[in-house]
Amino acid sequence: RLGVLETGTDLSKKENQLLLDEHERAIEDATCGVYVAPSNIKGGGLGTYTAVDIPGIKVGLGARLPVLVITDFGGTDWDAQDYVWVPRSYLAEFETSYEGHASVLAVNEGAMANFHPGLTNHEGDTPIYEPILDRRKDPGAGAFSDYYNFAFLSQHEISAGDEVFVSYGESW
Repeated sequence: RLGVLETGTDLSKKENQLLLDEHERAIEDATCGVYVAPSNIKGGGLGTYTAVDIPGIKVGLGARLPVLVITDFGGTDWDAQDYVWVPRSYLAEFETSYEGHASVLAVNEGAMANFHPGLTNHEGDTPIYEPILDRRKDPGAGAFSDYYNFAFLSQHEISAGDEVFVSYGESW
């Protein structure tokens, strides 16, 4: 599916609810819906694979989850450095002061999926942002995420056993 985007049935549309329901039943019936195995990219380490067919576009690979904003951690020598995203990808670029530093941890496929410019088959959806506490003055702020309902959505039909690829962005 090189270079093919936005092809297939759009399962986010109401008239395709039956097809989406069938897909969700297939996931519920599967022993495993997503798994990790050696990547198809040489030197790519592990990759994320779908264990069930994804029948169209705009289908989430897994559950919709929060993204975790990590603020004021200026170091680059830590275990999760290769698994975080720039905040502007998640509308979180203003989570720190002018001189502060923020990263975003998008759990599940956001942390495990590999990138290949010609093979990208999932794209990040926009999370919902509902702030409850002010990160700069309220005790407890940062103990949970104000960004939720995030998922990587399919860009076309994907067969069971295919590796999931997401774009890391132009600067990667």
